[in-house]
Amino acid sequence: MTTIEPENLVYEDSYCAFIDVLGFSEFINNNPTPKPIFDVLNKVKSLAGCEHPMHAPRPAPTTKSISEEELKINVSYFSDSIALSVPENEPWALTLILSWSLYLTTELLTNHNLLVRGGITKGQLYHRDNLVFGPALVRAHQLEVNAVYPRIILDKGIIEEATWPNSMTENEIHETNTICTPIDTDGWRYVDYFFFELMENNSPYHQALCNVIDSNKNSSDPKVISKYGWLKNKIEATRIRRNR
Repeated sequence: MTTIEPENLVYEDSYCAFIDVLGFSEFINNNPTPKPIFDVLNKVKSLAGCEHPMHAPRPAPTTKSISEEELKINVSYFSDSIALSVPENEPWALTLILSWSLYLTTELLTNHNLLVRGGITKGQLYHRDNLVFGPALVRAHQLEVNAVYPRIILDKGIIEEATWPNSMTENEIHETNTICTPIDTDGWRYVDYFFFELMENNSPYHQALCNVIDSNKNSSDPKVISKYGWLKNKIEATRIRRNR
């Protein structure tokens, strides 16, 4: 068999996210038909080459006067893992990675009661079609392991050293720094998915959060207790902020 080497086979400085869908094996085993699994994977596949999720609650930049080409993202998925990337030289690269990471988190939770864990970094990467590899992917995977809880954490300095598009306002940059990617109690920044817009009582999103906690409340596994204890604490903190 003849192997054709692609042209310009070089690494590209990119923002990269590695995201693991938690409990996906159990999700497959608990569904006797492939339809729910197909729906999840099709949701991920639909991201490839598509535009910015304008309806994402946040972090969503002001996208006026931005071409469709500037809003596209590279996507690969394998088993229960997802890789996202955007070349660093794209003006909206980091904002796109944050927005799509949030979108995946909320969509998989709301529609399938699935949580995610992951990491976002910047580094050298090769990502063409469904082929992805490089130091950035290795680092993003390491971050996913360090995340511990159901959250997507950001590598150190990613936000602080970011170059933002000229069309982003100071308020949007400030919101990305302080609200969209807050610093957790262990020092890691993470993509915040606990926000007022979707956390109203009895909303599908709020109900999904309650469902995943209730389904694991009787676990005796210390790791599970810690993971869902973190989730409960974040929900309670959001409720307190909302009632102030």
